[in-house]
Amino acid sequence: MSVSNFFLLWKQVLRNPKSLGTVAPSSKFLSQCLVESAELETGQRIMEIGAGTGILTQELVNLDVGSVDALEIDQNCLEVLEKHICGSVNCILGDAVEYSDEPYDLVVSTFAHDHIHYDRAISFVENIRRNLKMGGVYLMGGELLPKFETSEERNESLYKYHGFIVDKAIRDGN
Repeated sequence: MSVSNFFLLWKQVLRNPKSLGTVAPSSKFLSQCLVESAELETGQRIMEIGAGTGILTQELVNLDVGSVDALEIDQNCLEVLEKHICGSVNCILGDAVEYSDEPYDLVVSTFAHDHIHYDRAISFVENIRRNLKMGGVYLMGGELLPKFETSEERNESLYKYHGFIVDKAIRDGN
């Protein structure tokens, strides 16, 4: 992402946080910015953790640089992803804290890391490391959630946030 695009993006977020729906790649523009920053080369292995319904996954496929594995823990999302991507990705039902395969050049997480419970966070980070080749890259998008003090407040924030994203995705035809 160019510096000017970066500042334009954050300017829009600060003026109207709901205008983009998310700061993580739930929009095509943000997905493109994330994958451009990866500077991938032909023949590389990519794993997306928490692929959801495939907005970022499609951008990774469009790069046409190598194989893409899309890891998703939710069976319903995986079924949508499989229909959306049409076989151009290896769709895997699995838990990001436990899944392991041959090392990847790039591991990408847009929402998954925000849904890992605190007591599993260290295991999640260790597993990302296990899944990366020496010199591999981990890219992480993130959510802008209101400050929370309790697990209940966290869950409420996530629910409100993702409800908005799902609504926006449906309105945008995704």
